[in-house]
This record gives sequence, structure tokens and C-alpha cells, in this order.
Amino acid sequence: MKKQSSFVKAGAVLAVSGVAVKMLSAAYRIPLTRMLGADVMGRYSAVYSMFMPFFSFATAGISTAVAHFTAQTTSKENSITAGVRSAALQLYMSVGALLLAAYLIFIRLYSVRSQQPVIFWGGLMLAPSILFAVAENVLKGESQGRMDMLPTAQANVLEGFLKTAVGLLGVWCVKQYSTTAKDAKALAVCFMAVTLSGIICTVFLLLRCRYKPAEKAVAAKYRIKPAMLLKMSAPIGVSALAISLANFFDTAVCLPRIAEIPYTAIVSSFDGASFMGAGDIAMYLFGIWQGMVLSVFNLAPAVVASVGSAGLPLISSSWAKKDKSVLERHIRKLFSVTAFLSVPAMAFIFCFGGDIVQLLFATTSNQTKIAAVLLKIICTGGIMCCFTSAFNSVLFAAGKSSRVFAILLSACAVKIVASFVLCGVPSVNIRAFAVSNVCFYTIIFVRSVTAVKKLGASFEFAHIFGVPFVASTVAVLLANWLKATQLYSLPLFIRLFFCGVIFALIYLLIVICTGFFVDK
Repeated sequence: MKKQSSFVKAGAVLAVSGVAVKMLSAAYRIPLTRMLGADVMGRYSAVYSMFMPFFSFATAGISTAVAHFTAQTTSKENSITAGVRSAALQLYMSVGALLLAAYLIFIRLYSVRSQQPVIFWGGLMLAPSILFAVAENVLKGESQGRMDMLPTAQANVLEGFLKTAVGLLGVWCVKQYSTTAKDAKALAVCFMAVTLSGIICTVFLLLRCRYKPAEKAVAAKYRIKPAMLLKMSAPIGVSALAISLANFFDTAVCLPRIAEIPYTAIVSSFDGASFMGAGDIAMYLFGIWQGMVLSVFNLAPAVVASVGSAGLPLISSSWAKKDKSVLERHIRKLFSVTAFLSVPAMAFIFCFGGDIVQLLFATTSNQTKIAAVLLKIICTGGIMCCFTSAFNSVLFAAGKSSRVFAILLSACAVKIVASFVLCGVPSVNIRAFAVSNVCFYTIIFVRSVTAVKKLGASFEFAHIFGVPFVASTVAVLLANWLKATQLYSLPLFIRLFFCGVIFALIYLLIVICTGFFVDK
């Protein structure tokens, strides 16, 4: 019981810190988009799309591998970590240095060919983050392997806070006091804030994770070899790389195709929306997509993902004990809570997406119209997106990480093909990214359901989705009716607040009356 309690506590610590980090991320991107504008936010997102494949491949899977071997080599008889930290730092810092060199060469060549210097100098400022993030993940993995989750949680929140505070304050100062090249200086501040927060976080972890050194020589059987670490971390790194490459493909290949679409065709596809003031229409649309649409859409999956993280320890424990009845109960609760949160969230965003974007970003009517169209498309796959974390928790607990990897690769392939085919269609243009994301989440959802059922874990979809869907539908119908009343003549914040409160009350009333969370 004590061991299970420690698992639950560890999961809860990471879940709470995860929610805090996502809230900080939203607190960063929303005002940042308002200050930079759609055009500049598009350039910011383009630089990140080039950076993330190298960053993800260099860092993903490190903490998992280090935690695994740290836990494996720590016991009552041998309270040492068998040099895991030393071996991991040597291996992953070497790999990180090679990827850093490749990244610098790539962004230099790409920026010259695409005639976008911001790709190079912006990427140059982000480049040191690769090595510092490698060191961070090694230290986080070591603390997690010792079932000490506080350093990881503290570091995640600290890094998010520093990036938010330094970035927003710096951009505000540039906008207020700079007289020349404001956009370039604002972008430089954003990129430097990321690198600075990474440096400070690494120093914090070095000071925080001072574990006692080994008091005796390490037996040969406990020594960790680089190949052992690489074998575990490589599949996770490749999975992260696949997602980053899919997003990179959107920026490097699909965005130029959208730029070739005639201006009149794009305008007519959005019912005559004006693009006055947009220097680069493709980048302008990309800024709306990345800075506004995804910021609003990702709010729900970010919160729901913490449910999956918190549920992983209990599911892992039940699976190890081979207690099928308890296991199915935990899985049913995990899926029920995920549906309870995700279905109404996506229904509300689908119904009020334009109003939410306008409130958060102070957008023009044209930007609001474009963002609302894109949100309605991507929200059709929102519930499936929210379930990704829950399904992954079950499959990881069952030791099926390779299955997760295979599902992810197939979904990324479909996403890339869908983006490429659709982005060149004049009437589709930027909508291609929303449609391809829906395809991506659909593939993951369908294949994950099949994979979980093959494990022998049964759950009733009618119960899990039925009540939240009916309750959300009734709440949405009432919300749509409110749009035609005098309530909608009130100021934006007031009417959105009242619509949200009424929506939530109707939804909760129906869910409670049906006894949704009562164990059958």
C-alpha cells in the first residue's frame, strides 16, 4: 500500500506541475500574440518549426531512460546509481552536440535559400537550448528514478515562469521604448528568453539534485553502458521527431504552396475577409493558425493530459498485479474523466471559438472570422486529441511503447499527405492544417482503441461518451439560442462569461442527475 501511495503521490506532483506549466504557456502565448500580431507570430512559429525536430530528437526519451536505469540500480543493498548520470551525460551531450552542429548548418542553408534571415539568427539564439535541455533531462530522469518528483516539477514550473516573465517583459519594453526594428528586436527577446530560462533551470537542477556519491566500487553487473540507454531512449526520440517533422513539413513545404495561391482566391474562400496590412498573406494566416487557433484549441488537451499522467501509476500498479477487475475499473474511470472534461470543452470552443479568440487576442473582425472557421474544423477532432494521453497511459503501463510508436508514425504519415494534397487547393489553403490534424487524431484514436481492446481491457463507449455527449448537445443548443437573445448585445466579456456559466450549469446538472460517475 505504501508503494502504491508513493506512485500516486508522484503522479499527482507531476500532474499538478503539468497543469501549472500549461497555464503558464497559455499566459505566455496569448499576450505574446497580441503584442506581436499575426504576421510576426507567423515568423516566430516558423523559426520554432525549424528548431523543434532537432530539439525533440536530442532530448525526448532521455529522462525516461535515465529514470529507468537509476531505479533499476538503486536498492537497499546497493544504494548507488552505477554512474548513470555520468554515462548519460557523456552519451546524450555527444549526440546533442552533433545535432546542434547539423541544426546550425541546416538553418543557414535554409535561410539563404528561402531568403528568410530570421530563420538563421532566430535559430542561432535558440541553438544553445539543445545542450542545456539535454543536461536538464538527465538530471530530471535521475531524480524521477529515485521517486523524487519535486525537482522535475519545480524545474518545469520555474522554466515556464522565467520564459513567460522575461519574454513578455522584454517584448513590452521593446514595443514601448524602441524606435527602430521593433519586430526584429521583439523576436530576439522571445528567443533569448527561451535560452536564458534553460540555462537557469539547468543550474537549478545541478544544485537541487546533489545525491550522495557511491561509497564503494560499482560491481560490473550494475554498470550502465551507453547502448543500454540509447536502446530505451531512441524509440521515444524518434516518436517525438516524427511529430516535429510533420509540423516542420507544414512550414517548409506546405506554407510556400499556400503563398502561391492567388490573393483573390484566398479572400473569396473566407467570404471576402480583408487582408489589408498583411505583408505576407501566407505568414499572416500561419500566425493566426499557430498563435491564435492552436493556443485556444490546446487549452483543453493540455488540462486533460494531466489526467492521463496522474492515472498512469495506478494503471501500471494494477497491470503488474494482474488484477483485471481493478485494472478495468481504473481504465473506465480514466476514460470517463477524460470524456467528462473533453466533450464539453470542445463543444464550447466549437460554439464560441470566434468570441474566445476575439476576447483573448483583441483580434480584428477578419482575424476573428478566419480563426473561427479553423477552430470549427479542428474541434471536430478535439475529443480524439484529448484521449491521446489516456490511451498512451494504458499502452505504456502494459509495456506496449512500440505500439504507441507505430500508431504515431502512421498518423504522422497521414497528416503529411493530407497537408500536402490540400494546402494547394485554393478554396482550402490554411484549412489544410486543421483538416490534417483531424486526420492525425482520428488515426491515433481508432488504432489506440483497437490496441487497448487487444490487451483484454473492456470498457463501454456508450457509457463513457453517451452522457457527456447528450449533456453537451443540450448545453450547446441552449448556448446557440442565447446568441439570438438580448444577451448578445452585452459587451464581449460579459456575454461570454454568462454563456459559459449557463453552459457549465446545464452540463453539470445533466451529468449529476444521470449518475455518470457512480460505479456500475
